[in-house]
Amino acid sequence: KAEQALDNTEVACDAFGHAYRLKSENADTAREYMYECLKLGRAAQAISAARHARELKPDDMGLVANLALALLIGGELEEAAEVIEIAVNGAPDDPINVNLQQRIAEVCAGVVPQPRKLADMDAT
Repeated sequence: KAEQALDNTEVACDAFGHAYRLKSENADTAREYMYECLKLGRAAQAISAARHARELKPDDMGLVANLALALLIGGELEEAAEVIEIAVNGAPDDPINVNLQQRIAEVCAGVVPQPRKLADMDAT
């Protein structure tokens, strides 16, 4: 967490990856690893970690939305749209889920470019 706070993304990603491998039954380590992977544009690793976190806590709509975000950045647009719909239906008052659903729809429609890393989400 210290490396993350210092914006040492590469080191933080490596550290969270190590923690994720050591504590794979912990959804929080999977979520943190996914987040750092998305910052670096490592979509395949992020999707894998997000899928695993969702399997651990399938009723956590935040983790469901995280999977949709990883899928969006990974270019899996159809699945991202399906997954975010689950998150919005499960937590309709969560503005993050609603905003992500809108972004996925915009990317699918070609209105905004597909993000390749997390910072791209702020660029448009």
